[in-house]
Amino acid sequence: MRLKKGSAAAKAWGAKMKRLRNKSPTSYSSTSSKTGIKKRQKRTMAKKRKKSSKKSFRVLGLNVASIFAPMLYGGVRSKISQQLAPITAKIPAGNVSDEVAKYAALWAGKKFLFKQKSILRDACTAGQNIELARIGEAVFNGQLGLMNSGSGTSNGYVFN
Repeated sequence: MRLKKGSAAAKAWGAKMKRLRNKSPTSYSSTSSKTGIKKRQKRTMAKKRKKSSKKSFRVLGLNVASIFAPMLYGGVRSKISQQLAPITAKIPAGNVSDEVAKYAALWAGKKFLFKQKSILRDACTAGQNIELARIGEAVFNGQLGLMNSGSGTSNGYVFN
């Protein structure tokens, strides 16, 4: 579409092209002050504003969601275990099949159900950490048969 010669749109287009042809990213236009002395006014392109993140709720400097998320998971852990019992029986992971099933369920919940940042997503993250810790404990105690049986200690802890 052609612009009509001398129209406001054509003048605006010309001013824009003139501004873009300047070598520096800032252009100057003159303005007059009360004293009659002309000073140059700096014009810059508008900058994009960053989207500000929502502040988390804090009490005494501690993030409330990070405190209550593991507590929430601990409260529903046994119920999740009962719900996953039929699936747990089919997993060939020995003593840690319950932890493996819970970890998979938490991963799926975090990936597909709780995509937005929320206390439920934080609870899934805390649950994943707890289940991985329990799997790691089973590995080092020799319950999976992955570690040498002579390397474990008598009290079940890896480090004394």
